[in-house]
Amino acid sequence: MFGSTMLDVVAGVVALFLAVSLATSAITEAIASACALRAKTLLAGIEQLLNDPGLEGMALGLYNHALVNPLSSGTAPARTAPGVLPSYIDARHFAIALIDTVRQGGAAAASLGEAIETIPDAQIRATLATLYRDAGNDIDRFRDAVANWFDRAMDRLSGVYKRKIRWITLAVALAVAAALNADPVHVAEILWQRPVIAEQLDHIAPVATSPGQLAAQANAVIGQLDTAGPLIGWTGFAADPRATWPGAALMILGWLIAAGAALFGAPFWFDILQRVVSLRGTGRPIGSSATGPSA
Repeated sequence: MFGSTMLDVVAGVVALFLAVSLATSAITEAIASACALRAKTLLAGIEQLLNDPGLEGMALGLYNHALVNPLSSGTAPARTAPGVLPSYIDARHFAIALIDTVRQGGAAAASLGEAIETIPDAQIRATLATLYRDAGNDIDRFRDAVANWFDRAMDRLSGVYKRKIRWITLAVALAVAAALNADPVHVAEILWQRPVIAEQLDHIAPVATSPGQLAAQANAVIGQLDTAGPLIGWTGFAADPRATWPGAALMILGWLIAAGAALFGAPFWFDILQRVVSLRGTGRPIGSSATGPSA
């Protein structure tokens, strides 16, 4: 009983986590796309990287550059974000566009090094000047250095975005679990108890002394199955033991568990489910061995 029933319980709970994770991922992605969350986070990161929070200096010139924002008209005025924002910027394109922006800002300069010295922001001027000196005043090496600088900044920004999206995912997962009444505690309990209750059907006939008693015992067992309630959803919830407050508190706890599990992502639970299902196999296929399939 332990082997089959326990695996049934684990498979059922993991399948529930997978369903909640899939629904959560789809809804979260739709929210992120509708709100242009990636693009806005990237814009904020570029503004911070170039010390241009008002979008009136280098960040504005960068976003008006065709290499960075090819879908924009390139004529966005100061303090105004372009109508179209990219969700991703290639590091090499960023470096080329930034160098071009620096050159345009120092149009009267004779060289790139002199153009860098005309940057108004002291911190960005010092940063680019240092990278340019370290590159030996070589434009190709300087471009690679700027691209690496951008990549390191995007790694940090990626962490910020993941923390932000994690809170959104948790809220969405909790809403999905509540809407579906996806309570893993209840699912585990039902999947564990139903085989035990079903086994009572085998003992009804021997102890019954009349057809009426047999029917009564059968109805009693069926009633136990019915009072257990559905695995998920709100159908028949009025007769569910969780309709009262102590049970409702445990149900809410189950929602929180399902929401927390959804943070691992659908691929994680899909892989776990595959492993559980493989454990429920009845043996190795003919021709297989411990070291792998035979020739």
